[in-house]
Parts: sequence; C-alpha cells; structure tokens
Amino acid sequence: MTDRDIEKFAVVMAALSECFDKEISEKKLEVYFAALQELTIEQVAAAAKWLMRYRTITGTFPVIAEFYQALEQVEGQGGVEDRAELAWRKLVWAIENHGYYASVCFDDQVIHAVVDALGGWLKISGDDPDWRESELKWRQKDFVALYRAMSKQNIPAKPYLVGFVEASNGGQFDDFVPNLVRISCSPGHMLALPTKRPEALPQGQNCDAALSDIVQKTASSLGK
Repeated sequence: MTDRDIEKFAVVMAALSECFDKEISEKKLEVYFAALQELTIEQVAAAAKWLMRYRTITGTFPVIAEFYQALEQVEGQGGVEDRAELAWRKLVWAIENHGYYASVCFDDQVIHAVVDALGGWLKISGDDPDWRESELKWRQKDFVALYRAMSKQNIPAKPYLVGFVEASNGGQFDDFVPNLVRISCSPGHMLALPTKRPEALPQGQNCDAALSDIVQKTASSLGK
C-alpha cells in the first residue's frame, strides 16, 4: 500500500471494527497500516472479507498475523490465479477493442505493472511479432506468471497506460481526454468508458471515482 490508500484502509478497518464490536484507535490504525504496508489494498480488503466471514471471535480486533493467515487462505483458494486469468481477459479485450492509439486505465493496477514489465502498452498493443494473435497463448503464460508474482508485492504502477496519440503529442491535452478509456469488468462483459486523466482529477479522487460518476450518469440517462 501507499499513502494514497490510507482512506480505503481506514474504511476496511472501520468495517472490521463494526463486525467484531471492537473500536480501533487512530494510533492502532497507524500501526496496522505500517505493518501491512507490503500488501496491496486489494489484498488487505480480501483478507478482511475472509475474517468477517470465518472469524468467530467477537469483542477483540484481529491481530496483524491474522491478516496474513487470512490472505493465505484466500490465495490458497485460487484467488490470485482467478485474478490473473481475469486480468488477462481484460488485457486481450482492451488490445482487440482499443489497442495502440488509446490510453487505457485498468481497474486492476497490477495489470499496469505487468504490462510495463512486458515492454509497455505500445509494444504489446502494436505490431510486435511476439504479440500476434498466434503467439498470445505463450504471452498468456508470461503474463499470468508475472501477475502472480507482482500481485504479492507492493510494486508501484502507473495510474494508466499511455497510447500512441497521447505519447506522440507529448501529453499536451485538455483536462478531459476522450481517448483515455477505463477498462473494467462487470458480470459477463467488459466495460470501456471515457474518463478523466488521473492528474486532472480533484485532489483525493481517483480513476475509480471517475468511473463511478460516469456509470451513474449513464444509468440516469437510460432511466435506470
């Protein structure tokens, strides 16, 4: 986790506090954040969810070791493998439907780190022979292996992956960039929605919040 995850971390801890009927002090929150900092916020949330489901003790707050034990249970149940396979599906879908020219922002930032490790967005979405359709089954093995390793570490990732249009223009765009798409996943299908560049968002807001706003506006326009 990084400092930008503190608010999300506090929300997870507050949920645990309610679940186990035990308040957590601000100092204790800081200690837990430091002790769990090598994990991603997604891993902390997954561990917390497991504890809420299966921990039977109330009146005490889970100790730090319980988070790591819970995460082992989650990942031992195929959690990382499932996320890696879903991440691969998102990546291939984004390449096929948007590709080289568009800047993309995945809802799973581990994908950003893995793509960079594999040579970057322009390489894998362009004409590189290693990323032809006939070679994808081999690239999938590389991707999944890297995803599995990087998801267990707190590796900083870019907020989004820059496409050719933005790269060739030196990033000199207006605040809203139509060709920056957010790649997300809902049951049964993918979503690709225009959103704001992260540096153009109000302080404290991220790509998730921008996506949420767009989804709500879209639903309202459809009368849902």
